[in-house]
Amino acid sequence: LADPVAEVVADKYCPIIDSLPIHNLNLSKANEYYSLGNIKFRKRDFSGAVDYYGKSIDIAPASDTYFNRANAKDELGDYQGALSDYQKAIELNPTGSDAYYNRAILKEAIGDMVGACNDFKMSFSMGDIDAGNLAKQACD
Repeated sequence: LADPVAEVVADKYCPIIDSLPIHNLNLSKANEYYSLGNIKFRKRDFSGAVDYYGKSIDIAPASDTYFNRANAKDELGDYQGALSDYQKAIELNPTGSDAYYNRAILKEAIGDMVGACNDFKMSFSMGDIDAGNLAKQACD
């Protein structure tokens, strides 16, 4: 279901933020792009989400942004792009279990059972109980 508030915000502010001069880019703008990516994602505009997350990453690379862009790429069927972004999210935050967990789900879906098993185990080792249950299935 679409969020009417998010739609109004996206429709009103995306063009304004896009029109700001490039020399004004800063962390605040990276956060704005990240937020707009989240709005696009919630509206199921995954291509728009990928674009905004990419703009945020260009300014200030962050684990959460790579993670969210990976989720959007996964929704678009860009599995290699999603795997690459999950990897970058892990490099930037190696103790974040969510990137391992989501990457494991994707690896399992594309038939990389060894990779899925390893990622589920990593996520489980960081406290994700669901990953432990899925690791048992993926690793057998």
